[in-house]
Amino acid sequence: MPSELGLRRTTTIAKGYKKEDVEEEKGEEKKEKVAAEEFKAYPPLVNLKQSIKLQMKDLAQISCQKTMKLVNTWLNDDDLYQEHLINHELSRFPNIQFEYLSNYVINQEEDIISVVKESIYQPRPELTSKNHKYQLFLILFTRLLCEYDKKEVEYWVNKDYFPVNECLEVCRNMGHSAGEAALVLRSGNYLEAIKIYLK
Repeated sequence: MPSELGLRRTTTIAKGYKKEDVEEEKGEEKKEKVAAEEFKAYPPLVNLKQSIKLQMKDLAQISCQKTMKLVNTWLNDDDLYQEHLINHELSRFPNIQFEYLSNYVINQEEDIISVVKESIYQPRPELTSKNHKYQLFLILFTRLLCEYDKKEVEYWVNKDYFPVNECLEVCRNMGHSAGEAALVLRSGNYLEAIKIYLK
């Protein structure tokens, strides 16, 4: 099967352009790609991004919502920085980590639901990877809820996209009986759930 570039060259030549015109067009495309890559690596821009990344904790303290928008717009190359920020950079400040992750889960809820459901019925590598990331976020979110917002645990873990076994273990370890009962109920063990509720 001919490449896209080959098809473009054939089509262009068929339209009456000279071969030199095609080569020139190809050269322009290359220049544009190089320019885009150079802009990404433009030293002042890279330095600015690095400076902003050093201030993420302070920015998140001011406004998690605006910080998340900043990350999504400018700093989240290949979707890796967001993950690094939540799992590592903010882990030394769990109260800020909790607030940031709460905003993240609320903002991404539709995508989380979609990815979790799709990865069950159509397991594809990119979905599996994204699903794994979301599952880890939800487990961490459950732990932080148990620590910082106990009354909301049961509401969240009742959502069917929260992983039952892992979140159940978190609730047991954190001594959150309402969350534990809700997850035991979701696993289908009704009698055990009632016993936990009645404790």
